Amino acid sequence: MKKIFIVFIMIFIYSISFSQEIVNYYTVNSKTYSLFTQKKWDELIVEIKTANKQGIDFYNLKYRYATAFFYKKKYAKSIKLFEELYKLKPWDNLTAEFLYYSYIFMGRYDDAGLFASKLSDEMKNYLHFKKPKIISSAGIESKIEKIPDYEIKRQFGDDLEQTSLLKQGYFGINVENKIGNKLKLSHAYSNIQMENSVQSLFSSDIPPVTSENIKQNLYYLALNY
Repeated sequence: MKKIFIVFIMIFIYSISFSQEIVNYYTVNSKTYSLFTQKKWDELIVEIKTANKQGIDFYNLKYRYATAFFYKKKYAKSIKLFEELYKLKPWDNLTAEFLYYSYIFMGRYDDAGLFASKLSDEMKNYLHFKKPKIISSAGIESKIEKIPDYEIKRQFGDDLEQTSLLKQGYFGINVENKIGNKLKLSHAYSNIQMENSVQSLFSSDIPPVTSENIKQNLYYLALNY
């Protein structure tokens, strides 16, 4: 008799806890939906945090949570949640759109491009996404400067050497190549030229005036991920 009574009590407790769980689910769903439609993002975030602590979580609740963070401009949190949602329903275009713009507004352009490249053509057109060009950027810079020569006022007994910069020039070109969706190959070339006038004062070892030409070529290459 005692065993039957104990079993009855256990069943009764289980049924109560199950009914409370059902009530909590519908209560949370109803309240968070109302806050979501009213765009009360702060209240919605607090409500969902409380529900999560009680172990209540489901797809629509997570979606409302992610959307609230998006509109509060907390993109790091919205990205984490939308990534989880997209794994559950990769066909949901609205989730894909939110995730794409979360990447963009977070400044994670490479991640946005990588994600968008996997979407359907219809969705790519909707997002105005285009495949990155092979050459993403290029630039040229050049400068030539002539400087008037000048003389040192000679003093008797001085043994001096004067180097005067007559002309200097610079030429540079840089190109950045996009390799796939995350790799960038940056390379640049620069050429520096200088022409100097060297005057030797009171020295018999070298001519009084000589010229000096300096040329330097540099090449830079970097692979960024």
